[in-house]
Amino acid sequence: MTTLKDLSLLIGRVLLGVILFAHGWQKFNDWTISGTTDAFRDMGVPSPELAATFATYFEMIAGALLILGLLVRFVGPILAIQMAGAYWYAHRDAGIFASDGGWEVVALIAAGGLLIAGAGAGRFSIDHLFVAPFQARRRQKKIEEAREKGLAVQHADGTVSYPADAAPVNNTQNAAAAPAAAAPAAAPAAAQQPAPAQQPSAAQTEQPAAQPLNQNKVADNDGHTVIADQAPTNNFKPEQR
Repeated sequence: MTTLKDLSLLIGRVLLGVILFAHGWQKFNDWTISGTTDAFRDMGVPSPELAATFATYFEMIAGALLILGLLVRFVGPILAIQMAGAYWYAHRDAGIFASDGGWEVVALIAAGGLLIAGAGAGRFSIDHLFVAPFQARRRQKKIEEAREKGLAVQHADGTVSYPADAAPVNNTQNAAAAPAAAAPAAAPAAAQQPAPAQQPSAAQTEQPAAQPLNQNKVADNDGHTVIADQAPTNNFKPEQR
């Protein structure tokens, strides 16, 4: 599922980046900044020369950033705002369809920008190369904090890391020792001296009474689950399956 998500983000942002760069290049090369300024002035866009210059260079730069997967969470909202302006000044009275000059293209570009701003660039991007080390350090810090509190950590792959003093209890040994500990002492005969009280073994003395476990698994966005509200760590038992 993660690979499918990353591939979808890669294909989506590259296609969006190509379309956006093409629009910016059209304004720069075919229409020129001067021609784009005149078109913006006829549409009633405020400060048409400044708006035309910004739209032209932003579309080319933002398109390249989307293709590379760099700063996409910053580019996405600005792109949506620019498309909202294009809708208001150029397309709002022409209906939906692009063949009639409608707003469907600018709406799709704005939606793509917002989706990528929310989801990020994905694993196959330059953003991931910069962000991944910080996420790994933050994840390791949370694991260390959980271990300091005596909590087990369940990882995304299903493995569980136990604290150093909370190794899983051997249930087989406990089951074998239980009948011997629970057996009642034989009643003494009338003519015999009472037998001395049986001293508990060292293992029985050191083994604390079992405490109920109440494990609440708290999901973590980094792919870890901290098993909280458990019994003391020297009596930790893994969840029975």
